[in-house]
Amino acid sequence: MSSSSERYLKKVMRGVEVKHLTLHEAKRTQRHIYGALLSELYFEACTVCAKYFEYLKCEEDALIEDNFITQRMEGNRVELLKLFETCKAAELATKLKACLSRKTAYELLYQALNITRNLHSTYWWLTRSFFEIVIEVTDTFGLNDVLCSEMRAKIYTHYAIFQLNNNFRKIHKSIAYFQKALTLSRAQSWRTGDISNVFDEQNLHEYIGITLASVLSKSAMAFAQNNPKLGIEHADGAIKCLAEVKSRLLM
Repeated sequence: MSSSSERYLKKVMRGVEVKHLTLHEAKRTQRHIYGALLSELYFEACTVCAKYFEYLKCEEDALIEDNFITQRMEGNRVELLKLFETCKAAELATKLKACLSRKTAYELLYQALNITRNLHSTYWWLTRSFFEIVIEVTDTFGLNDVLCSEMRAKIYTHYAIFQLNNNFRKIHKSIAYFQKALTLSRAQSWRTGDISNVFDEQNLHEYIGITLASVLSKSAMAFAQNNPKLGIEHADGAIKCLAEVKSRLLM
């Protein structure tokens, strides 16, 4: 290169920062985003993540085709990549031999769940479907690992609240997961964290117990006439929940 060309380049490029892309980043810019992400997952042997991301892509295609939604998740690339990277890290953590690998996987899964919970309402379908995926994993993975119990209890609580807020007809499902969370949180000093916006430092067991008692009371009143037996059962459950929480507070 001649000296005049070098001087010209220095002048033109003065103050310009060149961003060097990794191999994965370069692939993402050159290919359809979904195809690029799936190829990364298969390349890194994250077959579970790949299966679920393929499922979400198929669901999105079906919803678009049926005119239930108008915007694809690829339009929100930042959140999509955050979700992808977090899920991939969670699966990679499960492959480690370290004793904390499952706990780390759950913590990452919990982060991923929070990403979808905070998405704009436009992506309601992704929040709903991702909840179902996380619950499927939580119901089968690390069941006997005590280090996973806190994250499992929090995931169950989030899911129970989500079901309650979005479909009252699924109140039985909501109650079932509140009860699972209550069982896990007994005799523990875990904090609610981001579950309760009002009482961020409330004890998780107390929060679940009080919330479940409220749900059971409302359910008891709703079923009082049509299904008295179920109404009485739920009213009794509400009293027991409050008694359990009260006895803990008095300890």
